[in-house]
Amino acid sequence: MVESMGAFLVLIALAAYRDVKFSSRAGLIIEGISVGILIVIMALIVRVKGTVIDPVQLDLTALKYARVFSALPFVMYCLTGFESAATLAKESANPRRNIPIAVVSPEISLIEDASSL
Repeated sequence: MVESMGAFLVLIALAAYRDVKFSSRAGLIIEGISVGILIVIMALIVRVKGTVIDPVQLDLTALKYARVFSALPFVMYCLTGFESAATLAKESANPRRNIPIAVVSPEISLIEDASSL
């Protein structure tokens, strides 16, 4: 599994290094496929189970705010990593080399952290 994850990360880095136009089109295609898969899954669930709304899940009285706030730094770390990479491309000395490193580095660190558990 680790080898396939490494190969996947190398593929992503090559796509990001090759061309921004290619990367954005590939990302758009992959996102469209994933949205289509989610729509199909939701349609199948509605067809088999009927409604998918569960009032128990919408009850927020049992929500533990400490859990939400403990996950918040990780969410912000991931979001700012991706957003900053594109914004700071103008200020980079060598954006064709530095942007792929900035995009792939958070995923590599998360995989390393997860594998150490």
